[in-house]
Amino acid sequence: MPRNIVALSLLLILPWKTQSYVPPRGAPRHNNNDRNPFITAPIHQRYSQSVPSGSERRFDSLLERSGIDKKVSLQEQEQQQESSDLKLGDDNVQDLVLAASLSYLSLDTNSMKTSPYYDEQRLVVLQQINDSISQTGATIFRVAKETETIVVACRGTTNWKNFGTNLQFQLVEARQELLWKRRNDNIDDNTDVNSVETANSPTDQEPFLVHSGFQKASIELWNVLQPALQQILDSYNGGSKTVPRLVFTGHSLGAATALLCAVQYSMSSSGQRNNNNNNDPKIGVSSIITFGGPRLVNNALAQYWQQHCFRQSCDDDYNDDGNGIPLIINLIHSKDPILQQNQPLWDALGFAVVGREMVCASDQPKTFNNETTLDKSVVAFNFWDHCMYLGTFVGPRLFLLL
Repeated sequence: MPRNIVALSLLLILPWKTQSYVPPRGAPRHNNNDRNPFITAPIHQRYSQSVPSGSERRFDSLLERSGIDKKVSLQEQEQQQESSDLKLGDDNVQDLVLAASLSYLSLDTNSMKTSPYYDEQRLVVLQQINDSISQTGATIFRVAKETETIVVACRGTTNWKNFGTNLQFQLVEARQELLWKRRNDNIDDNTDVNSVETANSPTDQEPFLVHSGFQKASIELWNVLQPALQQILDSYNGGSKTVPRLVFTGHSLGAATALLCAVQYSMSSSGQRNNNNNNDPKIGVSSIITFGGPRLVNNALAQYWQQHCFRQSCDDDYNDDGNGIPLIINLIHSKDPILQQNQPLWDALGFAVVGREMVCASDQPKTFNNETTLDKSVVAFNFWDHCMYLGTFVGPRLFLLL
């Protein structure tokens, strides 16, 4: 059995038991003001994210088109000139990593609202959805700021069923739910999206392939998530409310299901705007920002989504190099053992990157725009590092039975 498959199996078949999080032995504990030992700085502190200055213009455009606000104070601007680093406000990215973390907690047991990460001034829970078949779930949040944002945060691995889903990594042909051609300007709004011809692969020898387990789980989750999300979005159509941004996020397995659910929404009639009608009430996906997400499709399907699903929702979506700026960003870091151990396996099996991978820090809210690959010299072995992103613990509240 290949070494990488053995490593993945060992990481995923370890016995777990759900309960309130208990830090591992030797983990540093913070003062009493930091109720969660994994918070490396107070949640409400204004952070700065550093990106090399050469990427400033490109990253500004990326943030604007992805729905991530850039807020720079005068003091930060002065510091930027002195240090030649781009200083970015962290509001939206921090909201998303908190939403991804909170999605692991149950709303029914009140564990979510008692979490130190929960703050109604930042995130308001609208609804939590659980699928009994795939045993996956998602939480829908509202972010009230200058522009309202609806966040769909898909939950990552929390049970044995999810572990089994992760291990079904063979590539299979994508189902029709992921392949409806995006509505073009010549199709009437009343056209049934099921009647629209589906796109074919670039060549007959290059079919659209997707991770078997993730595809099945996401379609089952979307069957119960879609009605709840649509009801929330319908409240904005034709009313006086500001049309919101719609963002999908998630961590690990939740990153995979978030992307696939966003695809299903975008391919449906609800997510397809008429580009010739500025008054079209349909709400498109603004961005898909995920954390520690696995690779899940082949190159043919990744390119098809970029051309027919997401990139067309941007206005002249190009940077200085003439390359399309994706709406899909997967934040990764080199200490993550799941990513480090499995990238060689993904490469061997033909898995491709969807959108853009961006390196971030595990222990503090920093992103590095010019870094898109993991540092192979880093020895990644601690499972807890898979759950640490931007200084936030994003994962199941579990402990290992020794």
